[in-house]
Amino acid sequence: MKKGNIYWNVNVAQTAGHSGNSATLWYSTEPSAAKLLLIVINLSQASMLCQMMNYTKYFCIFVKTIYFFVLFGRYPWDPQPSDASHLTVWYRAAFYAAGLLVLALGLTLNTKAGLGVSAIISVSYSISLIFNLNFGNVTLGLYTVFVILEIILHLIHHHSSLRKQPEALTPSSRASLKFILLADVLQIPLSIAFTRFLNVFSALLPDFPPENTLPLFALRLLTVICAIILTGIGAAASLNMRLIPNPGDGIVQAIADTIHKSVGFSKNCFDVVNIAIAIALGFLFTGKLQGVGSGTVLAVIGVGRSIAVFNHFAQDRMKKLADIRD
Repeated sequence: MKKGNIYWNVNVAQTAGHSGNSATLWYSTEPSAAKLLLIVINLSQASMLCQMMNYTKYFCIFVKTIYFFVLFGRYPWDPQPSDASHLTVWYRAAFYAAGLLVLALGLTLNTKAGLGVSAIISVSYSISLIFNLNFGNVTLGLYTVFVILEIILHLIHHHSSLRKQPEALTPSSRASLKFILLADVLQIPLSIAFTRFLNVFSALLPDFPPENTLPLFALRLLTVICAIILTGIGAAASLNMRLIPNPGDGIVQAIADTIHKSVGFSKNCFDVVNIAIAIALGFLFTGKLQGVGSGTVLAVIGVGRSIAVFNHFAQDRMKKLADIRD
């Protein structure tokens, strides 16, 4: 190579479903070749990098939206903070966004273990396996259905409550309903951002080999345990900030309000329904279980306990930093 020339050989990393190729970038600083710029890149390999850049941009917009929602859109039942500073608002938004990211990572790890996924994503994951569809996109579609059901349930609950309330309380009840429906609608952009990161983590995390050896099973089991812990931490961190709920949590709360049962009872019933649907879909279209297994049972048992342990050690500190008072 002549003096003054610059030569790079860039290896494009292997991404999900594609094999890595070598991409060459050549540029000469010689005057005679100053206009020569050769970039040979396989666009299918570069697409994941572009997607990640877009997801990062969307995530920044999402965090800013959450910031202004915290600053100006407190729920009417939220206690008003005493001299809440911008710093506490940023703490609240940061804890919330970090919780959602950890939750997305935990759910994705659950899918990678191959022992069965959490009940809340069992339907979307089984559909993605059966019909070879993108897991994040199917989850987005399911979450949209959850949001629509939440709106319907909240309207039903509101109208049934109006019959039992004095007429003087009706205006405040309508104002409260507007905030509730606003939170429901905001779950859709939240779901878009959340499911995009499901896709990012799905592409970045490797799959297990198909062998069924004892050491590999132990590693899969360890992955499920890590996934359960991360799912619990992510769910607790985001729920503790009392902002826009994840549609999976929002639909459970809406059901609990409508049937006048505890959230725990409603959650257990909703998990059973999701698992039953996933099992039915698997046997109907493939003749075997798809996405449901021992990991599903462990997730049903372990996620709630992971949330409880995390809240025991971190909830009070997080609420203090975010200026959230019971």
